[in-house]
Amino acid sequence: MAKNRINITPENLTVWLRSTGYLFPRTKVELSRLNKLYPEVKRDTKDEQVDPYEMLENSREREPLNLQVSENIEEDYSGLRMAARKYEKLPEHIIEKMKKKHKNNGGDKSEN
Repeated sequence: MAKNRINITPENLTVWLRSTGYLFPRTKVELSRLNKLYPEVKRDTKDEQVDPYEMLENSREREPLNLQVSENIEEDYSGLRMAARKYEKLPEHIIEKMKKKHKNNGGDKSEN
């Protein structure tokens, strides 16, 4: 089985720094190591689409956020309401608080 050994010494420290991109590579060996570590990135943006002045001046137009609430909000929370109603191990003071809140909101009059 191969052993994972890294032999960095003061003599070859600059070679390691150049091969990993912390310094500019000087030889073809250092450049090939750097290319193995960082393969070429393929961009999906064309050069014509990038405006450096917008980036420098921060003048691009921002798209507004869509913060619409779901139209089916009642359906979204119906499962939570049923869980709260059917849960039998709630403390008595919480059940009383729920009943009081339900009564104040004009809820079902049959639950007294």
